[in-house]
Amino acid sequence: MPAHLIKDFSEAFSHFPDTGFVWIEELNAKHRQRNIKVVQCIPQRILFGQPKTGTVICGPNSFLEAAQAGVPMMGDQHQQSAILLEHGTGVVSTKAALDVDPVV
Repeated sequence: MPAHLIKDFSEAFSHFPDTGFVWIEELNAKHRQRNIKVVQCIPQRILFGQPKTGTVICGPNSFLEAAQAGVPMMGDQHQQSAILLEHGTGVVSTKAALDVDPVV
């Protein structure tokens, strides 16, 4: 993920101090908020099966697992995004259009 998107998502997450976020990627300490848990790996089926999982930003690998669990998604890959939009289960955007305001 480009550095500016990492910064924007991290900043957006800071607007929700009572909500926890799981970040499955390295996150520079300067962008880490108190409500972000950084993990190297997590069984996605377990994560997506938790009632507290509210939404997921996913790539092609996790798309089917999140869809199977009924977790709302936000995606930027064209094929997956079209499916999300068609079924009303996700928000479609482009990476170029994302910054803090649309995420919040």
